[in-house]
Amino acid sequence: MSNTTTNNKAAAKGMELDVQLALKGLTTSPPQQANFTIGASSYTLADLTAKFQAMAGTFQNRHDLEQQLANVRALIKQNAQANTRFMRDFRQCFRGMLGSQNQQLLTYGVKPLKEPRKLTADERTLAVARGKATRKKRGTLGSKQRAAIQADPPASVNVVRDVPAETPETPAPPQAPPATNK
Repeated sequence: MSNTTTNNKAAAKGMELDVQLALKGLTTSPPQQANFTIGASSYTLADLTAKFQAMAGTFQNRHDLEQQLANVRALIKQNAQANTRFMRDFRQCFRGMLGSQNQQLLTYGVKPLKEPRKLTADERTLAVARGKATRKKRGTLGSKQRAAIQADPPASVNVVRDVPAETPETPAPPQAPPATNK
């Protein structure tokens, strides 16, 4: 038993299947006739076989192109993250070189950044209220609020040290003479 899978997209159907079956029939068991009149044209067996081979060739070309397209799409998908990162860095580089709002960026396919619009008084009030609600919900404190929170100092502290029997004296480092400003 073979371990091959059938790709339904690659299975011939419709006109392609008809062409394949006709070509197979003509090559495996050719008819005894020498000439065939099809429509208004007359064909020999060799001409008829060549016509079907040409038709089958176009279908094969389509399959080859579809395979190439699938390979290219897979390559694009594989490189998408790296390409996106590169393009982001490219935009950032050129915005840094030319200025984020410089119209010359359009020359390189980079959109200049727009100046954000000023919020209306109602929008600012709403933003402040949302911020306060968020800080309250999350328990977020500002720097002054954090500094105001202090633990009470301990009433007494007992420090116990293990002191070796003999402690060697370490010489004091030499001190530099005081500097004078003249």
